Amino acid sequence: MHFFYLSRSPNPRSAPSHASPVIFLCRYGRLSHLNVEKLNQELEHGIEMAIGTSQNDLALTPRHLRIIDQNFTDHLVGDENFRIIMRVAGDGLVVELQWMDTSAGESIEDLRRPDSIFRPIVNTIDRDRQFISFNVWSDSFETYLKARQIGDDHKVAAGWITFDRDDEYRSRLFTRSSHRPEYIVD
Repeated sequence: MHFFYLSRSPNPRSAPSHASPVIFLCRYGRLSHLNVEKLNQELEHGIEMAIGTSQNDLALTPRHLRIIDQNFTDHLVGDENFRIIMRVAGDGLVVELQWMDTSAGESIEDLRRPDSIFRPIVNTIDRDRQFISFNVWSDSFETYLKARQIGDDHKVAAGWITFDRDDEYRSRLFTRSSHRPEYIVD
């Protein structure tokens, strides 16, 4: 069986500086919402447990970074879908997400159903202040296309970032060079 997808021509442009991404990960043939707010709370709590205070209350030294790294190795920190792994990298930390269950999220078949979990999330996106950021692994391109079609049908701006099959989702923290990434939407 062959599938053909019709796609509109992209019109790439930078996302508005005031807009924030609603992040979805397309991996293992599934679409998973990355609950950034909840994961940030878990991250903050894990750091406080490691060093006894909020990282905002002091300048982190290399010793603090090693203690934080070890705490995240020794303890499960994250949510029901993702474990947060911390690694010291130069003058900061790298956060890596590890899937707790590779069957979490929605399959392309789930996305086709009217009761898909993705649809009500898309309906709540404020099109003036938010956009969808799809993080797409090579094993989930068709899942991405279906989710993208749903977002397009709701006229929600979206962009995507690609990953090779074995790449992990990483983000740098606490570095002097941290900045807001450049999101491209079309």
